[in-house]
Amino acid sequence: MKSNSKSSGFTIMELMIAISILSIILLLSSMVLVGIGNLYSKGANLSNVQDTTRNIVENVVSAVQFSGDQLNNGQPAIVHNYVYNSSTVQVSAYCFGQTRYSFVTGFNLPPGWSHILWLDRMSTPGDCFPLDIGQPSPTCLGILGCIDSQSNSGSELIGANMHIATFDITEYNPQLYSVSVGIGFGAKDMFVSNGGVPTLVNGNYQCSDSAGQQYCASSYLTTFASERLSQ
Repeated sequence: MKSNSKSSGFTIMELMIAISILSIILLLSSMVLVGIGNLYSKGANLSNVQDTTRNIVENVVSAVQFSGDQLNNGQPAIVHNYVYNSSTVQVSAYCFGQTRYSFVTGFNLPPGWSHILWLDRMSTPGDCFPLDIGQPSPTCLGILGCIDSQSNSGSELIGANMHIATFDITEYNPQLYSVSVGIGFGAKDMFVSNGGVPTLVNGNYQCSDSAGQQYCASSYLTTFASERLSQ
């Protein structure tokens, strides 16, 4: 005696359609997750560079308010060219009493260069001569007129992959100063540039519209500070 049975299941065409739909859903989900990740990275990097800019400004304002000394101790600022791995790097400085900021701007630093904005306290007040911040432990290297740091004095004020666009302290009178700081985070090819060199837009670098902009951020802050202590 024969019995008729009807098999159930999916045809190959139905399986192909289901797999295609599932692939599209997975692709869209991946794109959403990548977008969320990029937004998070962008926000985190922007917050980091903004915090850094604000901390630098607050540090300088504190030096202005409580040092009781004029900018660069009343003398012209000193810029010195240090040679590092056969490359010449111009290092600048600002000082208030024994507080000194040695810094470099821009992106063109030789491989192995150690610091961008180095804060230290000079062993004695004197000429505002920048330290050799290309070295891991910046010193004067015996340069005449340069005053070395106090023992265990010194710290880097900005983080990895950050660059100074603007670091300007202007004295309007012995009691009033303006402080402007612009910081860029990211590789130089991520910023608006002219001939491959990032250009300043209103005192700061501007991220371009190229891919990978979650790894680019910039921040600019300017304020006024007045002395609270005087000699």
